[in-house]
Amino acid sequence: MKLRPFDKKDLDEVLDLFRETVHAINAADYSPEQLDAWAPERPDKHAWEERLTSSSSFVVETGGRIVGFGNLTAEGRVDTLYVHKNSQKEGIGAAIIMRLIAEAKSKRMRRIDTFASITARPFFEKEGFTVEREYERKRNGISFVNYVMALELPPAEERDDEEGEGET
Repeated sequence: MKLRPFDKKDLDEVLDLFRETVHAINAADYSPEQLDAWAPERPDKHAWEERLTSSSSFVVETGGRIVGFGNLTAEGRVDTLYVHKNSQKEGIGAAIIMRLIAEAKSKRMRRIDTFASITARPFFEKEGFTVEREYERKRNGISFVNYVMALELPPAEERDDEEGEGET
């Protein structure tokens, strides 16, 4: 498993993974109409490219194929986190969220949040996120139940010059 930054050349593979995963994994919690609105057959590639290149975005590869991706916005939102339908429960999601948390800490964020689907809620709870409220969001005119979830991050430790490269 190799976790690396997203590259524009990954876009088509990421979009295929997104659509396939939403329609397979989230089908237990959402109607076909909701799944089509959430993950349409022809997503707006330009909007997705902008979304992923304007944030801290990462992909996970296994055997030369992308099996997961996620991103963190400058505002501290885990905007996406998807693991291929055939690679669930292999630690890929955990690796991505750990990388996104590390990214947030490196930017001295005190809190990150996400809009989690019904399906993703248990994953985020396992990773330490708490539900702040249920949220109804709309995509392409169709309503969905999501959860606003957040994770409080410990304050960044102040560097102690006596232990580091202080003045001599």
